[in-house]
Amino acid sequence: MRKLFITVALLVPVAAVLGLGGCLVEDREVEIVLNEEQCLEIEEYHEGENYTTPDTLEIGEELDSLLADNSISKDQILNAFLVSVHYEIRECALTDNWELEGAITIERDDISDGPDTLIAYTELIVAPETVGEKVQGDLNAEGVGILNRAIDDYLAGMSPVILILKVVSGGVDPSPTEGNPLEFTWEACLYMQVIYQLEMQVYSSVGGS
Repeated sequence: MRKLFITVALLVPVAAVLGLGGCLVEDREVEIVLNEEQCLEIEEYHEGENYTTPDTLEIGEELDSLLADNSISKDQILNAFLVSVHYEIRECALTDNWELEGAITIERDDISDGPDTLIAYTELIVAPETVGEKVQGDLNAEGVGILNRAIDDYLAGMSPVILILKVVSGGVDPSPTEGNPLEFTWEACLYMQVIYQLEMQVYSSVGGS
């Protein structure tokens, strides 16, 4: 699994009031957004059209790591949710072009919730020239609900919180065979936002609002 997170701070601007006829220090609550991207690398090798490839995401551990890296606690979290999903072919040893369709499903492993489709894909071309092309997935509301409920359970103190994501084939053209197998590596990335509250001191000019 590859993990990337970027912190974006939505802070009250203070530069404009510095040096203006006396300043006061005020305690203010600000909201900060953490943009978290969790990527699952999926290796495919199939000698037939009908296949299912599972992977596991321990969302509780991943969010614990995000909070620890940013020195924040669960009780500071205001909201957390899935924003988007994209996927791309990472490696391809094939010489022919293959066209795939199917879905990535999601379900809980720790409790009963799902499975349901997170995204469906059609006309996914697997070929050397498509390596590295990012494709935005069309989110399915029911699958998004499973992931967001898992995040809510994590914030409420549940542990562990484990998700199973499966690639479910809906068709391959041409059909793979033992002599001509479908073999490639691709990556699905879940982009989430975590919004938390922070109290900090900011400057304001005397007499300002």
